Amino acid sequence: MPQTILAFLTQSPRTNRWFFSARNFITHTATFKGKKSFEYLSPKSSDHLQKLPEGSITSAILPIEWNEWTKDQVLKYVDEQVMINHVTGEISPVE
Repeated sequence: MPQTILAFLTQSPRTNRWFFSARNFITHTATFKGKKSFEYLSPKSSDHLQKLPEGSITSAILPIEWNEWTKDQVLKYVDEQVMINHVTGEISPVE
């Protein structure tokens, strides 16, 4: 099994934190009890993750200073997809 897995650039709707995750997420909006609506993320099925050894690293959180950046600003430094080494956590460009 290769030690790297594909990861996708995502921004948390709650914290604005940018991160890479081996799971691909869909953003939804919900409103409960007539209160203010909120956004949340739902992971898509990721069959390749079920084959990884327990304790594998599947995400990488980017610098907190990037929280206020737009996606275009983040993409000046990283790509939308990277490879994560599930043993060490190191990220690298997709080849």
